[in-house]
Amino acid sequence: MNKQMLRSLMALHGDTYKSLGEALGLTPGIVSDKVNERNGAQFKQGEIKAIAVRYKMTDKQLIACFFAR
Repeated sequence: MNKQMLRSLMALHGDTYKSLGEALGLTPGIVSDKVNERNGAQFKQGEIKAIAVRYKMTDKQLIACFFAR
């Protein structure tokens, strides 16, 4: 995952871990773990879709953000 890209999109939309977590039904700590891929935490397919819709991501942006290594 390209966490810098996700953080940039969050900043552009005025989101924090708290506000994104509220939108996804997650705690800020869990969002942080998923963004930083701590303890094997990853966004689930439904969460990725919700983030893509929230930030109006193109398919290219979605792939670059969530499926890049």
